[in-house]
Order: sequence, then C-alpha cells, then structure tokens
Amino acid sequence: MTKRTKVAAAARGKKHPTTPTTTTSTAPTRSFEQAKSEWLPLHVAMMRFFPTYATEKAFPNDVKQMVATLTGPDDFSVAEIAPYVVRIACDRVGLVIDAEHGEIEIERDVVGDDWEVIFDFASIRARMDQFPAEFPAVEVRPEFREATRRQHDLALRLIGLFATRFREAVDDGGAELFGRWRDLKAPFEPVYPDQWHRLKKAPGVDWSPGTDMSTTTAAGDVTIYSVQVHPHRKQESASNLASIACTEFFVGEIRKRSLSGRVIQSELINDARERWPRNRLPEREILRCFAKAKSETNSTGLVRRGRPPKLIHSTQ
Repeated sequence: MTKRTKVAAAARGKKHPTTPTTTTSTAPTRSFEQAKSEWLPLHVAMMRFFPTYATEKAFPNDVKQMVATLTGPDDFSVAEIAPYVVRIACDRVGLVIDAEHGEIEIERDVVGDDWEVIFDFASIRARMDQFPAEFPAVEVRPEFREATRRQHDLALRLIGLFATRFREAVDDGGAELFGRWRDLKAPFEPVYPDQWHRLKKAPGVDWSPGTDMSTTTAAGDVTIYSVQVHPHRKQESASNLASIACTEFFVGEIRKRSLSGRVIQSELINDARERWPRNRLPEREILRCFAKAKSETNSTGLVRRGRPPKLIHSTQ
C-alpha cells in the first residue's frame, strides 16, 4: 500500500493492520444509577456539618457548641433525645434539632403527665430551609410567647449557621454533591462547588416531609433533581478534634514533666478542664484522653495526688 493509499484509508476511518493508531478518550465521569446507601438527602446533610461531618456520637456536643456560640451563658439547655436529635429547652418551650429527618420543631412541653399546649395547633415543624421566618405571635398562648419567641429567634440563627458551615464543607470537599441533572430518570452526576454556588431552589417544588429537593440555576436553564450528599466521614468532627488535641496535650505534658520529676495526674486533668470546658469535652472524655496518653507514653508511675511520696531510707 502506497503512502497516498494509507492516508486515504485513514481519512475514511479504516485501519491498516500494519499501521499503529493512537486514540484519545475523555476521562470517565462519575455517574450512578441509584443513590448510594451512605448518601444523605440535602435537607438532612445540611444539618450535620460543623463544618466537618459530625458522627452520631459527636452531634449532640457539636450542637451544644453552636448554641453556646450564639447565646453565650444563657438559660438554654441541650439534651440528646435520639440519634442525631437534640432538644433545646427554654422556659418549658422546646426547640428540637432533628438531623435524622432534616427538620426543626418548636414543640409544646411536658409538665408531669400532661401536655402544655403553647400554640393553637400542636407545634411548628418544618425542613430547615422551610422554617417560617415570621414569628406567629398571635398563635402562641401569652404565657409562652416570650420563650417561644426566643426559641424561634435561636432557630433562625442556627439555620443560618448550619447553612454557612455546610457551604464551607462543600468548598473544602468534606461534602460531595450528586444529583440527577435535567431529568428525574437520569443517573446521578457530580455537582461541583462552583456549580452549586450558582444554584437556587426551584419554584413550586414539593417540600413536604419525605420528598426530594430540587434546585435550579440562577439563569433557570438547568434543574437538578434529588440532590444527595456524600459525607466524607474520614474528616474529624469538632468534638473529635478537641479529643485529639486533649490527648496530645496530655502526651506532651507527661513527657515534659517526667523529665523534671513526678507527674501528678490530678494537676494535669485540672489543667485540661480549664482548656476544654464541659461544653467542649465532657469529664469522661477528658479521662479517656488521659488514659490514652498514659498508654502512649508508657507511663506507669503517675502520682494521683499532690502529696509527696514517703522516703524510705535503707539501713544497708
């Protein structure tokens, strides 16, 4: 075959058996026909980043830190009532942060065995991004109105903080987004941070509990259905980071103090309590960090109290 014939054959898309060919292919895109089991619906995921993903164990403490940041030393108390669900109490009015279902509720409280009704209806419960911005004062019984107003204000501030921290998680890669582009039957494709920040909520979508969330671009030319979030659990939560820092503090202090003499356990633990208050690390977690540091440093002669040991004189 002449050179001209080879060129003509190549132009017609034919391959000559003795002529090597090179092909170029685009990088494969990540697409999935179904949502993976570890993915979370958007309205649920938005409540679980601080901005790193919160484990079930860390979630209550992370919410406590958020409340303390927003309210300071106030009369709000936070208690875990179920996995990924906490209740913030204020004057017999409860604010439920339900990150299991992605919802927030202002509820009536229990006094003894009786329900105290604070609204003309049962409660306010809505998805995080559909929580009412206006306080329904006329629908609240007068004796509960001020506490309910405070809870409503706290809910709005928490929602703003949740949204800010979720955005940080998306930017940092801790929250990876997927959605069905343009068609509810399309496979799930990635939604990258620069794309996500140009999206807004699609008008007229169904926001009732259990339904999927849809979004649309600011220009209105693309709709992404059933947005899901892949949380990178390898990132440490805020409370886990505090535990790591506390353990490292103990390890460093044990090694430093052991060079100059005795290491007194009670002094170290008191120092740690000052650095990490109870709203950041509970007492049992500080003790666990100390035990871990003791194991890492192979420390067996720690003195539990500050009293000096007795000196035993040898007669030999």
